[in-house]
Amino acid sequence: MGFEVSHVGLETHLKTSEAKLEAILAKKTFTKDDKEAIRSILSTARQSITENMPFLIDSFREATVKTVTSAKAEIDAFLTHNTLLAGMKELFKSKGDEPKALPPGDEKLGSRGDYTNGVVPAHAKHEARPGG
Repeated sequence: MGFEVSHVGLETHLKTSEAKLEAILAKKTFTKDDKEAIRSILSTARQSITENMPFLIDSFREATVKTVTSAKAEIDAFLTHNTLLAGMKELFKSKGDEPKALPPGDEKLGSRGDYTNGVVPAHAKHEARPGG
C-alpha cells in the first residue's frame, strides 16, 4: 500500500466520522448512546491517525529520498558531461586544432545551432540540418 492509497483511506475514514459526528451534534440534546457514539468516533479517529502516521511519514521520507537522489544524479551527469566537453574544446584550442566531430549528441553545439566545423557525423547524415 503506497503513500497515496493510505492517505486517501485515512481521509475517507475521517470524512465518514465527521459526517456521523455532525449528525449527532445537530441534535438539541444528547442521549447516553449519542455520547458513547461521539467517544467511539473520536477514539477510532485517534487510533487511525496514530496507527497510520508512522507509515505515512516513512512513505513520504522514502519518496523524498528517491526524488533527491535522482535529482543529484541528473545534476552530476550534466556537470560531468559539460566539464568533459569544455576540457576537450580547450585541448583542441591549445593544439591549434579544431575538432573534426564531437561525440554523439554533442555535434549540434555550433554557434548557429549547426554542426561544429561543418562536419556531419555519420550517424547524423540523414537528419535535416538547420539552415541547410
